[in-house]
Order: sequence, then structure tokens, then C-alpha cells
Amino acid sequence: MKTIINNHLYLLPLLVLTLALGSCEKKNVVLPAADVTNLQYTTEERTVTLTWDLPQNEEVIAVQIVQNETSFWEEQGAVTKAVVDNVEVGVEQTFTVRAITPASISKGVSVKLTITAAKMAMPAMLLLAPDPEALPDDDEVAAALWFKANYVDKQAGSFVDADQLKNLSVKDYSTLFIIVDRVGISYGADKLPAALIAPAAVNGLKNYLAEGGTLYLAKMATQLITTIGRIDAAYEPGIFGDGDGALGDDTWCMNANIGGIYDHRSHPIFQLMDRNTTEYSHETFALLGPGGFREDHNCMWDCNSYGFAGDPNVIKNFEDATSSSVLATWGHVTDFCCAGIVEFLPTADCKGTVIANGLSAYEFKQNNQDNRYQSNIERLTLNTINYLSKLGQQ
Repeated sequence: MKTIINNHLYLLPLLVLTLALGSCEKKNVVLPAADVTNLQYTTEERTVTLTWDLPQNEEVIAVQIVQNETSFWEEQGAVTKAVVDNVEVGVEQTFTVRAITPASISKGVSVKLTITAAKMAMPAMLLLAPDPEALPDDDEVAAALWFKANYVDKQAGSFVDADQLKNLSVKDYSTLFIIVDRVGISYGADKLPAALIAPAAVNGLKNYLAEGGTLYLAKMATQLITTIGRIDAAYEPGIFGDGDGALGDDTWCMNANIGGIYDHRSHPIFQLMDRNTTEYSHETFALLGPGGFREDHNCMWDCNSYGFAGDPNVIKNFEDATSSSVLATWGHVTDFCCAGIVEFLPTADCKGTVIANGLSAYEFKQNNQDNRYQSNIERLTLNTINYLSKLGQQ
């Protein structure tokens, strides 16, 4: 197992202390340095903290830590503490600490321990109300009830409220699902719920993403991608709708083969979704069935609007400008005009991944009838949360 502390990693054979011998007539013996004392450890999840006291009357210039006699590293200086992250669960570990002086190294003292259980970071969903039924829109209610049934009730995830955003940690939450889908909310990130865009909440989301947390932003919440500074405001989503909706007889789909060139149909978020081969000449994923009342709530990107030169195409230009991958667009679109689902990839400043889904077809509750493609809505949500959760646990 590789163990990294303070960016020092040595995967070399274990250092063996030897005695320096002279000629047959004279032997020069290098005595080992005095050992550290009072070696102790504490554990928190999969992190082990080792502490010790340095030997008296010795000039300690470094300390060597050996793990399981297979790897070792050195902490420079007269240090009395080392932190070991990501220790394997259920396997006995032996840590040996040796004092290093200018002339020699000590024999070392050891402790043995086993991490028997570790709390895993789990997915969370932001709940902007005391309970799911208290949310102001039927789509948000349906999404929260679905998350409750599939994660909270199974003790595989939890709800968080807006006040918790300021202290959000990847140690607790591997990904955070945020959906805002409301009639009449108006365009602009500043129109999102006040608790979501409060300075403390925004800073908390920034810090969470910076440390490797992941986000799933759905519908109007895609606008948070500029609020938290992940992309420049010049590239904010510009295709927007918040109307009451209307009846429709067509099927709303999404196309994951962008321009017939960038084929993302095998991406993990689309796994096990039913495919539609009858609506268009190209294969799509159907999300919203015909004959029902539907809200036309897009909050996505018009890649023709950002002034790109178009070489090789505006989708590729958008991806390069935002360090992203456009995964899906409207079902009928076969060119490079717009981006409906975008995966914003890790950067030097933001270690976490963000998936933003602003497709109007992603409607969690069809207003006046059961959606025949509801299973695709739910499978897409499950896949996305689980995909991001795995990234957030790494």
C-alpha cells in the first residue's frame, strides 16, 4: 500500500541497520541512536495519527516511519507527529518509528492497530424546506421524495439544509444534489433561493468543490456554476424558461451523440437507460412522454452565443474554454448548437467534478399524468449521483 505524508513517498526496500566493521585487527562499531519513547496513536475514520517523544540528549534531524515493513518515508526535522491517511480497513497495520541523527538511526519502536470500521462519505441532497412536501414546486417535491426513498430511508444518503452548506465537507458527503425547478422564478443566478446564494453558502460550496467534493446541479440550479466561480460568468447558461407549461403530443428526448461525432451514450450516467429508436432517425434517450402537460424549463447553454470562432465547432470551443465535456443536448438536435448536460471536470483550483443538467425534458413529475419514461428520469438521477459519489470518495 502506498502511503503519502507531506508529499514524501519512498517505495524502496526497508532500510536495514548494519554495524560498520573495520579490519580484522580493529572493529569500528556504529551504535544505533536512542529510540523515541511514548509512541501513541489515535484513529479517525481511515486516518491514523502517530505521536511520540524524542530521545533526550540526541540531535534528531529526521524521523523515519515504516508501515508494514513494506514502505517507509521520512519526516525532516525533530518532529513528534505523523498523519497517515487512507489506511486500509480490516487489515492489521504495524507502524515503526525510528529516530535519525547525523551519525545513525535507531532500532525503532512499533505499534500495531486495525481499522475495524470507517464511516464512508455518502451522497446528500439539498432540501430547501423543512421536509420534502413543504417544497414549493411539484417537481422539487417529487425529486426529494425519490431521494428520500432511494437514499435517506436506506441510510445510504442524507438531506442537508442551506445552513449546513457553509461547513460542507467531502469527508461527510461524497456528492451533493441540488435541484431548483420552479414556475416564475425568473432568469439569473441572483433569482435562486436566497439561502442558496447567501455568501456563507456560496463560500461553503466553493470550498467543498475545491477539496474534491462533487455537485449535481439540475434545472435552474445549473446557474450556480458561475456563482461558485467554476466557470467565467461570460459562459453562464443562456437558454432559460420558467413558464407554466402546456399540453404536448410529442416525446421529449435527449441526444448523447453530439453532432454525430462526440458519442457519450456509454457514459456511466446513461447506463441501463431505455433507448429510443423511433422518435428520430438517430438514437436518443426519451425522458418525457406525449399527451401530457409539461413545463418548458430549460436552463442550459447556447454555444453559438459566446463568440467562438467555430473551429472545429462551438461545442469543442465551449469545452476547451470551461474544462468540460458536453454529454447531451436536445433530442432533435444533431449539430453543435447547444449543451444540455455538461460535465465540468476537475481543475487545479477545483478538484471536484460538477454535472449540470438543464434540460427541460428532465421533469421529475409530469403534471397531469404519469410519465411513461419516468424510469429514465430516475435512472439518470441515480446514475449521476452514484457516479459523482464514487468520484467524491477517491
